Amino acid sequence: MATGKRTTPGASANRRRSFWRFLRSELDAAGRLIDSEDSERRDRERGLIDALAQEASRTGFGSAAMLIAEGARPLSRLGSHALHFLTPSVGLFLGEQRLQNLACLLEDRGNLERFVDKVEELEERRGAPPRPKR
Repeated sequence: MATGKRTTPGASANRRRSFWRFLRSELDAAGRLIDSEDSERRDRERGLIDALAQEASRTGFGSAAMLIAEGARPLSRLGSHALHFLTPSVGLFLGEQRLQNLACLLEDRGNLERFVDKVEELEERRGAPPRPKR
């Protein structure tokens, strides 16, 4: 039963908190995606997606991140519009710029595809078992 890895109690919770802190900081550091030119916005979105994929893989949440992204794909456009709609009220608590940046990422389904592909690539490099193809 022993896998040879030693984990401390609460290590998973610390990794989760670390990932969410990273997500918040990256969404803040991306600037205002909604006000950017198209080419600049795409470049910044790609950089953000790559950074999020690397962090998800590094913290061991690569498989979970792929599952969530694949599940969210059909509703990503609707979720994006909902975030834009809720930004004035929910933005008071979570940060207006963060919500707008997240909404901008979800507008394009290709971003979720790139995220899943990047996490899958990083997981393969890390030695995680590959996910079954559809």
